[in-house]
Amino acid sequence: MGKFFRVIVALVFLTIVVVGIGHAAHILPSSDPFVVGQCVATMGTHVDGVVNCTEQHQGTIVGTTAHKYDCPFSADQYFIEKPSDAYPRRVVCVNSNR
Repeated sequence: MGKFFRVIVALVFLTIVVVGIGHAAHILPSSDPFVVGQCVATMGTHVDGVVNCTEQHQGTIVGTTAHKYDCPFSADQYFIEKPSDAYPRRVVCVNSNR
C-alpha cells in the first residue's frame, strides 16, 4: 500500500508540473506601450503617449516602477500613467536629455 501511494503522489505531482509548464508556454508577450528607449510626450504629470523620437517629445523612457523613488539615477523626470492606461498609476521614469 505504501509503494502504491508514493506512485500515485508522484504521478499527481508530475501532472501538475506538466500542466504548469504548458500554461507558462502560452503566456502572451507583454503589450506594455511604455518600453525603455522609447520617446514619450506628456500632459501635465501624466504620460500622453509614445511618439517617434524625431517628433517633439519630453524625453526617453529609462525605466518604469511603482514609485518615483525607484527610478534609475539616469531619470531626471517621472510621469504617471493615466487611469485609462494599461498600468494605471505606474511611474514612467524619463531622461529629458535623450
